[in-house]
Amino acid sequence: MRRRLLIVSAIVLLALGGYGVYSSIGSSGPVVPNVVADGDLARSYSVLRGLHLRVQVVFIDSPTLNVSSESPATVEHMWPAPGTHVKRGDVVTLVADAQGVAQSIGVERNPPHFRVPDFVGRPAAAAVRWAGARSVYWNIPKLPSLVGNPAERLYDAYRVTAQEPKPGTVIGRWHRTHGGVDHTWLRLTVVVRGRTG
Repeated sequence: MRRRLLIVSAIVLLALGGYGVYSSIGSSGPVVPNVVADGDLARSYSVLRGLHLRVQVVFIDSPTLNVSSESPATVEHMWPAPGTHVKRGDVVTLVADAQGVAQSIGVERNPPHFRVPDFVGRPAAAAVRWAGARSVYWNIPKLPSLVGNPAERLYDAYRVTAQEPKPGTVIGRWHRTHGGVDHTWLRLTVVVRGRTG
């Protein structure tokens, strides 16, 4: 009798405490989560890769997308639909766009300056992390679409082929212009890793 009560208790605990796990993995494979609700493309990509799904990233009306720290890529549509049971290795397609946000320039009295590393040949994620850690604005004017790349994180799927400013340039977060001040941007040209060009 005691053994039966323990088994029943274990089943109840799995049904309650383990619900989050089973709702994501399912009994026969992953269940597609609703990443449109989150919106952020980079996070959505990582969530799906964490479920051992392949991810196809396409853009609205263009083979590339202009993304930046101030205009992040967002998920507008997806298929299969959220809640669909799929198998590991199946492809989930994310349709993305970029949503600009308002920019404000805070002029510091003694702004820090940074020497720009050489990112050419490295994953775009390295440049994005470097810029983010220093509150430097970054921009990828032409982010290519993506199909089933093995990278676990979105920007690890791309390789930097050119950058501006050049390696070794010392920059601040902003610079003076004839009209006042403007952001300093780290602009990157990228290709899908594994491709030449």
